[in-house]
Amino acid sequence: MSREQIRDALAQGLATHAIPYRLFTWEWSSEQVRFHVYLEFLPEQERARIEVYFAPLRMREVEGFDLVGNSFPFYVLARRLPLGVECDVESVENCGNGVYSDQERLALFQVIGDALGEYITTHSSEESLVKAYANGDYNTAFIHPSLKPAFDQRLEAVGIPAPHVECTPANWMNFFR
Repeated sequence: MSREQIRDALAQGLATHAIPYRLFTWEWSSEQVRFHVYLEFLPEQERARIEVYFAPLRMREVEGFDLVGNSFPFYVLARRLPLGVECDVESVENCGNGVYSDQERLALFQVIGDALGEYITTHSSEESLVKAYANGDYNTAFIHPSLKPAFDQRLEAVGIPAPHVECTPANWMNFFR
């Protein structure tokens, strides 16, 4: 299975939410939030990885984030997001595991693309990101240390305890597993 085949399947799912792509990247913005999705493919391991970067647009002024490429304060793998799909995303991404035929796997990548598109478009406000953060959606995400205190303050202001999220660079390597 090629990276192009996976891209095309993901693109079909994401297109149902009007999220366009260029090469192996999808970008979508609302008035408050920007998302960047990147399809990584490791042919020697027969493994795909769907990387999701996002941030409130106001983060452009903080810490020099330009919200292009991977210059975002949030980073999480799609398989770690609550997408609500009836398959194990990591198992689908592992193209060499023999669990699915190529045809089944491509159909599942389309389903994952649709679910990811739904997740992105329903998290179109900074408030929705804060709520997802409070629900623990980003417990396995890398969150830049400059953003965590702002989200924690927003939660504490309405009486919600902040979730425990590690913001250390050492934690970054755990997301590639």
